[in-house]
Amino acid sequence: MKRRNVGILILLTCCFLGAATKGLPANWSSSDEFNDLSKFLDLRDKLSRNIKDSERLKIEFSLAEYYFMLNAFRDAKEAFQDIVEKNKGGIPTLLANVYLYRLEEIKGKDPQVLLELRKKIFQGQFILLFNKYKTLSFQSSWGRSYEIHYFVDKIAVYRDGEMFEEMTP
Repeated sequence: MKRRNVGILILLTCCFLGAATKGLPANWSSSDEFNDLSKFLDLRDKLSRNIKDSERLKIEFSLAEYYFMLNAFRDAKEAFQDIVEKNKGGIPTLLANVYLYRLEEIKGKDPQVLLELRKKIFQGQFILLFNKYKTLSFQSSWGRSYEIHYFVDKIAVYRDGEMFEEMTP
């Protein structure tokens, strides 16, 4: 009986790992997945310690980003919403709103929700008179680099040098 349970456990584990890796880039290997899972667990462990608020915010953003990378959109949405509710400013909070906008585009497409998110993203922005745009930068714990370009009439978010989202107020 015990051997059968072990066999079932191994089978279920393999099925779970296979399902969890759907949607990942084709060039990811199982060692990458293991390293990412290990890093994810380390980040969660760091949250339980007494750390600076700025580091906590970066870790919370990175965990939400991990859910998004796995196409676990419900978990990503909850994590990004938690960031926005608990923090009033900062680049990770702005990026969390951008991810919430992207998630709404993917799943909900509710025009009212999209409008409210755009308002949050553009809230408190000033008019640029002399420069083409203002740039803000951020790097997540996963090594992803973000650049946010504020233009007079729009915002453009780049992730790892590629356009991630562009919107107008």
